[in-house]
Amino acid sequence: MLSLKQIKSVTFNSAKNAASDPFYLVLQIGSLLVMLVLACLPSLSEASHVRFVRDQCLSFVFIAGCLGVVFSTIKTVTDDIQRGAGDIMMSRPISANTFLLGKLCGLIFSQFLFFISLSAAYLWISEIVHYSADILYSSLALYVIAVIAGPAIGAFRQAFFNKSFPFFTSLAIPAAMVIGLILRLVFGYPGDMDFLGLQALLLLFFATLAFSGILLPSAVRFDTPIVLLSGALIFFLGLFSAYAIESIIPYEKLKTLSLSVVPNWQNYWILDHLALKGKINIQYILSCLSQSLLLCGLYLCLAIGIFEKREINGNS
Repeated sequence: MLSLKQIKSVTFNSAKNAASDPFYLVLQIGSLLVMLVLACLPSLSEASHVRFVRDQCLSFVFIAGCLGVVFSTIKTVTDDIQRGAGDIMMSRPISANTFLLGKLCGLIFSQFLFFISLSAAYLWISEIVHYSADILYSSLALYVIAVIAGPAIGAFRQAFFNKSFPFFTSLAIPAAMVIGLILRLVFGYPGDMDFLGLQALLLLFFATLAFSGILLPSAVRFDTPIVLLSGALIFFLGLFSAYAIESIIPYEKLKTLSLSVVPNWQNYWILDHLALKGKINIQYILSCLSQSLLLCGLYLCLAIGIFEKREINGNS
């Protein structure tokens, strides 16, 4: 029971620290606006317009999600350990398992908020630009108002009530996007929204979940520049790992084992399949979730081992 309470406490503090980071807010607001700009770019043909918008927006969502994971991990794990917060925590009756599991859960929760915001934004944008030659300007104006509303309310609370701005705003932004989306579902054109894209967004969230777990050992062991480099390497490795392993390793069992322990973003990228068949079965979604949880568990164990060794060696 004590361990569960400790995990909840570390998770909340980790999520609050990640969501309160100014870069997190800038990335969230910037992503909402960049997605809109990308969707408004002209496509090659009317027939492929929806697929073009989906590919543009969701590619950016994955990049933004990985970028958010890197900086949130640095903020909540690397910086805490470098400042000695980890040592203070470990001086109390709390284990390395509890400490790092709570950190990882907090990171995942902060990314969950981020993806709620971007998922609502994607559905809304798909309505705005459903017809390439006829942008829905009334919905576009409401979208921009919703993006501005969260920071504006946060600034008002801070100015007149001396309340915290960053954490409240990080919650207000997804709330404003969801409320705006609900209004468009009721009073807009829900038939123009690309609900198929939600399946792809769900798998991309699973991919960022795996990304956060794989990055954790580097965040525990190294300083900020190395963690940034590790994030870039993990991202690009995941793009080419499947092709590289298929080309280099001749044995099927060894291929399967290798692909189960390295990042492989191809498994989570289903936009081509959606364009051809229109849906993904639940078994495939569950298999991707299982793979992400497996990677998180594997690299969490590695991070715990590194952290405990660090404590034994006097944090050298």
